Amino acid sequence: MTSTCLSLLDRLQRKSGDCAGSWERFIEIYSPLLFQWSNRLHVPTDHQADLVQNTLVKLLVSISSYRSDGQVGFRGWLFAVLRNCWIDMQRRERRQMRVGNGLEVPVEDEIPSIGEQEYRRYILFRVQHLILADFPPVTQLAFQRYVLEDLPAEQVARELGLTPNAVYLIRSRVLKRIREELAGLVSLR
Repeated sequence: MTSTCLSLLDRLQRKSGDCAGSWERFIEIYSPLLFQWSNRLHVPTDHQADLVQNTLVKLLVSISSYRSDGQVGFRGWLFAVLRNCWIDMQRRERRQMRVGNGLEVPVEDEIPSIGEQEYRRYILFRVQHLILADFPPVTQLAFQRYVLEDLPAEQVARELGLTPNAVYLIRSRVLKRIREELAGLVSLR
């Protein structure tokens, strides 16, 4: 289990601790979301992997400059980086096509709606699964049964040979880790 109290965003911005591990975690969490957003931007399937890779490279260089201004959160900033990478890819392709055959490819300006609830649900789901893997199996099962399946603590404790207090502590420890990991990436109201 990782013992750092820095959030994933802090670790990436400061390039502190296990930077390679932090980037791996970031990629595990966000790559599937970037592919989802690529679909929403109507990016052709054969361009999506390149777009996601270009976006991740851009993020590697620019994440230290991210600052929440209270209006545009991390989700908005991340989507803007992806969208700008897609526009850049289309511009390059358009220049190549003009040189090759004089045709022009339109650049889509419509931004799809990506709701805060949908984003939060997705990120929480991804992080929860990644964080749980850091805990022993009995902790994973207790958290799953008590928090995710909403079973009473007493029932979960009985099934797993724990005390109800141990179940409460498990919930608290796992949620604390999730909050630490997500600090700055998503608002956990």
